[in-house]
Amino acid sequence: MLSQDVLASHDKALAIKPDKNEAWNNRGLALMYLERYDLASASFEQALLIQPEDDCVWYNKVCCYGLQRNVDKAVENLRQAIKLNRYRYQQMAMSNSDFENIRGSEQFQTLVENSSERFSA
Repeated sequence: MLSQDVLASHDKALAIKPDKNEAWNNRGLALMYLERYDLASASFEQALLIQPEDDCVWYNKVCCYGLQRNVDKAVENLRQAIKLNRYRYQQMAMSNSDFENIRGSEQFQTLVENSSERFSA
């Protein structure tokens, strides 16, 4: 029930200030917790329309797609998150439990390994 309350809180904030990317991002996180992944992705997209270089939102989209087992979308968005903040997200991608269902995919491993090589160079 707590996530429903958090979601309602963010919806109220967005009704007052619809251009607040943090509220869109947090709304997406609440929806992700509720396993409403399509709506979560849409909230993250809205946040990125407001602030396209927000690496945290890109990474949250990756987590959302990872939980959905959507390797293509997860890799596509992880590529952008790593591009914006390689040092943080490459490391996180190697251990984040949201990626358990896709970590074994060749696409995912290739991206993380390639990023790792650039990270250590």
